[in-house]
Amino acid sequence: MARSSVTAEFSHRRKKTEIYAYSVLVGVLSGLLVVGYRSTISVLESGRFRLLESVGGSWPTLAGWFVAAIAAGVVVALLVKAAPYIKGSGIPQVKASLMRRIVPSWKKELPSKFAGGSLALGEEIMPSNAEGLRARMADLHRRASEQPSEFVWIGLFEPSKAELALVQDIFGLPALQVEDAANHRQRPKVELEDQSALVILKLLSYYESTSDVETGQISIFIGQHYVITVRFGPLGDITSIRRALEADPRRLVHGPTAAAHAIMDATVDGYLSVAEEVNKDIEQLEESVFSPARTNDAEAIYRVKRENLEMRRAVAPLVPVAHALVRDAVPGIPEQLQPFFRDLGDHILRVADQAETNDQLLMTLLMAATSRQDLQQNADMRRISAWVAIAAVPTMIAGIYGMNFDNMPELHWKYGYLLILLLMGGVCFSLYRAFRRSGWL
Repeated sequence: MARSSVTAEFSHRRKKTEIYAYSVLVGVLSGLLVVGYRSTISVLESGRFRLLESVGGSWPTLAGWFVAAIAAGVVVALLVKAAPYIKGSGIPQVKASLMRRIVPSWKKELPSKFAGGSLALGEEIMPSNAEGLRARMADLHRRASEQPSEFVWIGLFEPSKAELALVQDIFGLPALQVEDAANHRQRPKVELEDQSALVILKLLSYYESTSDVETGQISIFIGQHYVITVRFGPLGDITSIRRALEADPRRLVHGPTAAAHAIMDATVDGYLSVAEEVNKDIEQLEESVFSPARTNDAEAIYRVKRENLEMRRAVAPLVPVAHALVRDAVPGIPEQLQPFFRDLGDHILRVADQAETNDQLLMTLLMAATSRQDLQQNADMRRISAWVAIAAVPTMIAGIYGMNFDNMPELHWKYGYLLILLLMGGVCFSLYRAFRRSGWL
């Protein structure tokens, strides 16, 4: 049986900071351009560069020209950059395409122009107003429901409550599941119903420059004739996943289940990449902790431990589901896709074991770093105590002979001063040798 996908993907990116930065930049450039233009005119007319005379002869006039140019540039940039956000009803545009993928074994039954296995049935920009969008999405849902070979794929990026309510009303999604999908701090989970399922996954990405793990979230609604993804955060763009799936008819023939697997597989691959990078950080910490150099690694260990914690939070709730996938105990998965889901479950379990091992290793490293820091502090204290003991000898002798008693015969000896100095030096040298021999110095 051939299947096709009706895909509709829209993103509502509210980037006010980006718009403002762009506008200010354009405004500053406009101001510099205006001042430069008038200065050039002044050079051409007089043969000399006179900046103040070119704009009126005073610094306030120059500042006025510059501010006016900046204001004009900001206004123009805002109008150009913010135009997509101020037209229509606030509902973003939706692009939809109808692609038919043919199972390769059926190619011989098709005309030669379709032998490539791909037929584009239509592509459109969906209406930007709420009424038109509702009508078009309802039509796509109806077509997918009437045709067993079609299903709807909708991607939502940080949707508003109105957008989620629109999709919920059209596709009949459970209210509690929609509420969970709208919460970007929701715990990962998998809920299986008779004819549908909800999968909530955390998205992970490792940034080499800062050694930080950034998290996002994607929720996948799976039905007989639809796949709906709700994504929060800058991670997890599913455009490439959809294109790769459309180019693989053998998997696309299984419809929404194949689409859900493609998204989950890409997400878990991200877990594996993050786990590998965290392992590299741990190896570097091991070298630093046990190196001969004097280091303080407690803060770095704690930071990596926090990164590993993000990975554990993403994977740990999925462990029971992964065990079920490995045992082929999850209902509703086509037999042809079971090896793929079994492999997916094995990857989840591998990342979970790695996260647990990393946590124990980091705790051991933290204890080792703390113990080493305590040993370093003890060594410092012994060194300080040894020098204090050495300095106490001449201090004591000098204090005794500085009491100014009348009956102190040593003060009247001819060689008394020399003997006292020799006594101080000899005792201090003896103490130094003793502390060196015992390892205190």
